[in-house]
Amino acid sequence: MIAAGAPAASRPLPATRRPGPAAGRLLRLELRHNAMLWMLPVAAALFWFTAYRKSMALPPLWNLRTMTMQGPALLDFVSPVVGAAAWMGSRCWAVVAYLGCVGVLYGVTAQQAAWGGPLWWPAAVGAASLPALSALGFAAGTFFPSRFTTPLVAVAAFFALGFSTVPIRGSQSYWQISPVVAGPWDIGHGAGVGTFYHYLPDLPIAQVMFLAGLTVAVLGVLGQPAGSGGRWLRRAAAATARRSRPAGSRDRRRAGRHRPDGRARHDRHPGPA
Repeated sequence: MIAAGAPAASRPLPATRRPGPAAGRLLRLELRHNAMLWMLPVAAALFWFTAYRKSMALPPLWNLRTMTMQGPALLDFVSPVVGAAAWMGSRCWAVVAYLGCVGVLYGVTAQQAAWGGPLWWPAAVGAASLPALSALGFAAGTFFPSRFTTPLVAVAAFFALGFSTVPIRGSQSYWQISPVVAGPWDIGHGAGVGTFYHYLPDLPIAQVMFLAGLTVAVLGVLGQPAGSGGRWLRRAAAATARRSRPAGSRDRRRAGRHRPDGRARHDRHPGPA
């Protein structure tokens, strides 16, 4: 017999977890164990000492300050980014710090400049360079796991990027694809570009495309070893790496044909930016 008046046994409801405490714990772990966070003050200090002070010493013209900032700012971040990526694959905090430093320079320039508008492509080239440098550092740490890999890769990346302008011979050189180059190599930065004349982003577009292709190619190479994942993942990584190589070569050829600031067109097409 079954008792009709007996109450049915109810299951206890699962305890709901609020996302706030869990997110806070994850953030504390990130702040405690992320190597890049400890390098951010060093990168910010280098940015202030080299890129910011050098740009602020120039007249408040957008072209002069932003294009002068591009190379030194990238050299300030290359060693911390590559070293941290070779150690533990960190990148996001570097991009946030870079954008913060660039934002300060742009904000001060916006208050002082009386004409024209900000040039975003020099900042975009630097932002696109950090994932590429991080991918290279992570690949070095993956294929050469050693306690000496991190310092060696960080120093080598700094000198490789710093001396990447040595092979440049004239404004038609393919080596201007280097992200530290902000304008025509044998002409210099036109003071009126971005203020009295339009800014032509031919070279920065080629640089961003090259850096994006380099990032995808390196990530594709990382996915090819046998222990990286399943067969379909390795095939996709191999196909991605093959497709990204011709794009990089095309971008280098495009860099040799660019007209970065359009100074040859200024006499025919004047006008405010």
